[in-house]
Amino acid sequence: MAEVLRHTASGQAVPRGLTPKAVRLGLGQRHDNPKRFKDPFDVISPLGQKILAENWHWVAADLQQAKQSKPIVRETSKALARLKEGRRREMTTQIDVCWLRDHFPKLTQDEIASLVDITQSLVSRYAKLQGKQRDHVKNPLRSHHGCCHNGCSIS
Repeated sequence: MAEVLRHTASGQAVPRGLTPKAVRLGLGQRHDNPKRFKDPFDVISPLGQKILAENWHWVAADLQQAKQSKPIVRETSKALARLKEGRRREMTTQIDVCWLRDHFPKLTQDEIASLVDITQSLVSRYAKLQGKQRDHVKNPLRSHHGCCHNGCSIS
């Protein structure tokens, strides 16, 4: 929804949470460092909700068209949808990101964020974790994070 509000205010897609300008305009509140939740999030104000309702159709269509403007993004979107159709359980966002990075290595973090509907910073966090986990599998005895035993879990 924050993406729709950003697009409505700017006329173009912006792949991040609510901007400081959107917050100043009273469209919502950005929580970058929440204490009780793992990831940053936006809270949309009543004014922001009204603007969303009034502009939802044209903005959602415009955003979808922007996402599909690059051939690699169209191909990737279709492949991810096919993968999800064949699964019994829903994939987590982290699995989406890791799968996209494995199967479409030329995608940028911004493109992955757009496809999965998350922020680029969350894609970056999952990418770093994926790298640490792979390195840990390749070198289980090597300490990367202060651990000195084989059965550790990377946090």
